Amino acid sequence: MEVLSHPVNVLDNFNNIKQCKSTSKKFTAILVVDLLDPDAKTKIVEACKEFRFFKVINHGVSVEFMEKLESEAV
Repeated sequence: MEVLSHPVNVLDNFNNIKQCKSTSKKFTAILVVDLLDPDAKTKIVEACKEFRFFKVINHGVSVEFMEKLESEAV
């Protein structure tokens, strides 16, 4: 642990935070990327650029494992 001799102004660090670019695209559902689709890599890149998040299907992770992981995380 470091002890500072003077207080740090946290607000000074806000200038270093990059702002997310706004998008004019409006959507009513979460974009779904199917990993079995041969074009999945391109769709993931576009989803990251445009929406910042997406849902992945056909990823090979079992429902049972995801449920167990979720139950242990809560």
